[in-house]
Amino acid sequence: MPCVEGKISGTALTPDLVARLETGITLVLQEHVAPAFARGLNFVEGSREFDVARALAREIMPGWTWVSLVQQSWAVRGQRIGDNAIVARFHILVLAGALSQAVRQEVLEAVAEFDRTILGQLGKPLQLFVDIIEGEVDMTLPADLFGDLLQGAAHKKLKVDEIMNFFMKLVLRKL
Repeated sequence: MPCVEGKISGTALTPDLVARLETGITLVLQEHVAPAFARGLNFVEGSREFDVARALAREIMPGWTWVSLVQQSWAVRGQRIGDNAIVARFHILVLAGALSQAVRQEVLEAVAEFDRTILGQLGKPLQLFVDIIEGEVDMTLPADLFGDLLQGAAHKKLKVDEIMNFFMKLVLRKL
């Protein structure tokens, strides 16, 4: 459900840098979104139910987390930024109504901090723009993780109530 697009200039997107960003962003999203699923089911933090729900959310999150990184030239203040600085924009899309404003803010800050850390290690000034928005989502999902939600289809228009029902069934099976 989270889709992150990173557009970066001022540095080569080497396979190592891409792998670090893709893997790290996915892990950051898992860490900050998984507890929101458990809270959304009204489980109390510290309870067995909460821990099971959070673990299940972490397990399925990579199945619907998309990350794309591309080279993109940027102009800031009306001037093209060359190779003297790294300029990056990370756009995070989440399903409308799936996350509270507080969780969206937490995700935004965590992704921005992670990106600042990784890109800041490259030894150039960094100009960073990170945003998060909500929208409607219709996406292809892996059947091994989302078979009950898909009900034989390959893709699904996601709806918060259907996802939460699907997720509750997963939790109840594990309890």
